[in-house]
Amino acid sequence: MPSSLTDFTSLRALPAASRELVLAAASSSLAQETSGPPLRLSPVEQSAESALLEEARSFLNIPDAEDSREVQNRVAAYLSETLLRSALTGVDVTPVRRRLGRLGELRPDLYEISFAQGRDSQITMNLGVSREDVIGFVKQPQAVQHLRSLIENEADAEVAPDMSFYAVTPIPRRPKDLRTLVIMTTRKDDRQIIWDVLALYHSEFGSLPSEPIDLLQAFLTKYGVDVRVGQSEPRKLFLFERVQALPGQPPSAQVSASFGPFSGEFRSFLRLYPNFAIISVVFGVNETRYLDTLRRHGLSPLSSGMHARRR
Repeated sequence: MPSSLTDFTSLRALPAASRELVLAAASSSLAQETSGPPLRLSPVEQSAESALLEEARSFLNIPDAEDSREVQNRVAAYLSETLLRSALTGVDVTPVRRRLGRLGELRPDLYEISFAQGRDSQITMNLGVSREDVIGFVKQPQAVQHLRSLIENEADAEVAPDMSFYAVTPIPRRPKDLRTLVIMTTRKDDRQIIWDVLALYHSEFGSLPSEPIDLLQAFLTKYGVDVRVGQSEPRKLFLFERVQALPGQPPSAQVSASFGPFSGEFRSFLRLYPNFAIISVVFGVNETRYLDTLRRHGLSPLSSGMHARRR
């Protein structure tokens, strides 16, 4: 597969600036980028763009008959990644980075990473790690899964956003403290905000899955509580779905759980509409049980610090 612009036969005869321009134009047109004016190509460059798109599909082994939105996004992400890898001088790659981030196709180390307000101190205190450790885990994870919001409207998607889930198993100081961390972020373009880091100690679980969402489900099997959203049946995890809302009730009344005699916390990202709610993620944690586990492994946690975000 091409690793530089000159590896594309369709671009080889063009000057360097034209190669960059044609690649950027092809990527933008496939991804239906509308954040700026279209790139102007000469007739020769337009011909090269058409040939480049055919060449890219060939490299990706995509049959000619397949032209779905998913296929177009795949080709656009491939061309955009090639553009980012190149030493560019004539093309602003910021829109490319944002587009790749929005699609969940940007390399983890190229995202801008920050913490939700107040979450860095809570996470580092509870898990005995530094801010730099957590950011490093996100930039070099062992597994990652990106999910897209079910809401197209950008303003509404603020409370039911795109999200990413990371998994990493750091080397522990003591073998008995071996743990896998699940890191949950919200994602907007090429920026991610860290909200939660959940620890699964191997001694508490035995064998564990490798994918982050499977790990989250394993965590909630042990520490989760049944949650009800709107008119749904109670369960431990709601993930990127739509449910019927409770009529006439505010957002704060749409999510409920029975924690019994234990303390508990919610994580809730959802957008309420008149008759239904669009969910990015909702779950509840038996905080008493989870914090007891952290203490058994030598930590001094305060609380999970989760909270609901819904509108």
